[in-house]
Amino acid sequence: QRYPIATQQPSVLLGYGAGAALAYAALAQAPPERFHAGLGVDFCPELPLQKPLCQGAAHLTAAARPDGKGVLLKPVARLPTTWFVFQNRPACAAEAAETLIKATPLARLTVLPGTEGVKTWLPQVSALLQWLDPGISQQAQPDASATGVPLIEIPIAGGPERPQLALMLSGDGGWALLDRAVTAELANNGLPTVGWDSLSYFWKARQPEETALDLERVLRHYLSLWKKSRIVLIGYSFGADVLPAIVNRLPQELRERIDLVVLLGLSDYASFEFNLSDWISDQPDKSDRPVRPELEKMSGLKRLCVYGAEEDGAACPKFADLGVIAEKMPGDHHFDEDYQGVARRILDRLPPLPATAATPVNK
Repeated sequence: QRYPIATQQPSVLLGYGAGAALAYAALAQAPPERFHAGLGVDFCPELPLQKPLCQGAAHLTAAARPDGKGVLLKPVARLPTTWFVFQNRPACAAEAAETLIKATPLARLTVLPGTEGVKTWLPQVSALLQWLDPGISQQAQPDASATGVPLIEIPIAGGPERPQLALMLSGDGGWALLDRAVTAELANNGLPTVGWDSLSYFWKARQPEETALDLERVLRHYLSLWKKSRIVLIGYSFGADVLPAIVNRLPQELRERIDLVVLLGLSDYASFEFNLSDWISDQPDKSDRPVRPELEKMSGLKRLCVYGAEEDGAACPKFADLGVIAEKMPGDHHFDEDYQGVARRILDRLPPLPATAATPVNK
């Protein structure tokens, strides 16, 4: 408060050891939108303070330590933004720290076994810091909509209105540039889209059946709200990998309304839980599910798989024998940022508009 803010963008609050406890307290005391995110390493729920803490927006409370050397922090009902915590070798009982973290909504715990200290946690902390972008409003806030899922609405912005709505599952970078650009182009061509933030949703482990129930609820909500009759499902990277298993668990009545399933940057395996190590290594985990068996079950659906010509080990061509339409684009996993080209390939595979299509929407 004492010094002028150097930027109009909120900061990322980082603390290590005792600093992690101080960062937690500051985050709890802060008003909404003061911090973009919080990040703690080797957190312990204690501070060597004698003066009482301000309760702040989250109603922070603490109890005196039995030895009189400071206070023991308590979980708050809600933090103003997400607090990422990496535990490797905290200076307190790990169970005590994890109890507070797990009891705090918007806390995201990652336990990192290892004995090398900084070398153990620095790669994952660095990967998270590279992803966090204060320029993206509410990037780290997995607040769910009324449907209970972190969603972004992209309404029609132009073009003849189509009978479909699209739903796009993002990659593990969250609702990022590719997702925003592709869905904006679809909206400009009469296809309203619901964005699904995979990073927020899959931060905790999910099951395909659970996710299919959530997808069913979202689709029914927006089919009614936007008065649509048909569906386009799109997944990018992480979102593409999990989409086949989810689609196969939808009710038959909804599956019959799907005009197209689009898989952008598909790989051979799907994970239903995000781990920060996924940003560092592409090696499948033992719990990952092979994609091929799920694609085999989707034989009655039109499936478009788009991949980059420079993408190492692109999976799309491997599934041509299953009737999957594989389309190659210039570039790597991000298609040389030709997001209009990605959107055009999706639109070209949709059923043609009727001759009496609605007049273009200009908003």
